[in-house]
Amino acid sequence: MNFNNQNLNYFTYLFYLIFLFFFYVTVRAISGFELISDEIYFLKTDVYDNRRWIFLAYAQMFDSLNFNILNVLFLNFMCLIISYHFISKINSDNHFLTFFQMVYVTAISSYVLRDVLILALLSISIYYSFYLFNEKVVNFAKKLTVFILILASLLILSQLRFQYLIMFFTSFLGAFFLSKYPKKTFVILLPLIYYAISNFDSSYFYDYRLLDLNNIFAYDFSIYDFLLSRADRWGVDFSLQSLFISSIRHIFAPLPHSLILRIISPEMWNIYGVLDDIYRLIFRISLIFIMYIISMNISKIPKIFYKNKFEFLFIFLFSIQNIILYSLFAAGGGHERIKIFSFLIFYYIISKITVPKESQEVNYQKNNNIIRINL
Repeated sequence: MNFNNQNLNYFTYLFYLIFLFFFYVTVRAISGFELISDEIYFLKTDVYDNRRWIFLAYAQMFDSLNFNILNVLFLNFMCLIISYHFISKINSDNHFLTFFQMVYVTAISSYVLRDVLILALLSISIYYSFYLFNEKVVNFAKKLTVFILILASLLILSQLRFQYLIMFFTSFLGAFFLSKYPKKTFVILLPLIYYAISNFDSSYFYDYRLLDLNNIFAYDFSIYDFLLSRADRWGVDFSLQSLFISSIRHIFAPLPHSLILRIISPEMWNIYGVLDDIYRLIFRISLIFIMYIISMNISKIPKIFYKNKFEFLFIFLFSIQNIILYSLFAAGGGHERIKIFSFLIFYYIISKITVPKESQEVNYQKNNNIIRINL
């Protein structure tokens, strides 16, 4: 390949991410690799459940705990590189932007197994779904290969967090029908949305057994009762107003100043350590800066939408589902690793805002004619 400035940027920011990953791992190694709950579950448990046994087996491949930690770190390292590659593609090859999107992912990949793997599988599935939707040239062999790759990624994803498989398909179907048949889709959806909102506080709308979903969840009571128990746990009301407030908290918390206070205040203990807060602070500052740029260029969003309807709708629907899900589940709180999927839409929009005009024209032509990919 020709080694141009684009390739140089790709490898430069990849190198920065790799450096951050190994720096974090080195600091953990010096401190003795104190395990957190997620690592303890995968590295030490002897109970293999029906859906995660293959990953538990992988995480415990060796007799030595140290070798098992290295084993998981190797998988995470590969997933980090894969995620960077495909998220860069989704972000219109804006490697600088992708670097800041993944700054905190380098921290996550240093101490948990599932989340970076989930990110890699989702980025692969999303990118190649865009390819299948936009490809105009009939090449059955290539499309079949891409379809099998997506299917394999989603099958593995279903063993990690089944809700993301549901979110993927609802996003794909929603984006497809809204981009192809917007008027007909709205006619069908509006009554359903009204019915859902009007019954938000009624157990009738939510009352079916979670165990009917093939033991995906481990709660033997209705979704409505489950959401009520979660709301009570976090001390919030189960209402639309509470959901809105929780969604705002989910997006904006923690604010950078609270992270700075935690970094400089030893008495504010954090199980993940000060370095984790530093990585998270960099991520949060860049995210707020990105939101500011989007707000200053909000007039450009309709044009971005009309040029990339399916992609825009897919990422928007996936992001909003993650926001709503974890706003209901954790009242807007929770670890940053569950929020990274809520911000996909912000990075997608900013990638389109900041891409040079000539690159926009090239990308638009590629989306509407031929997209060449290496499989």
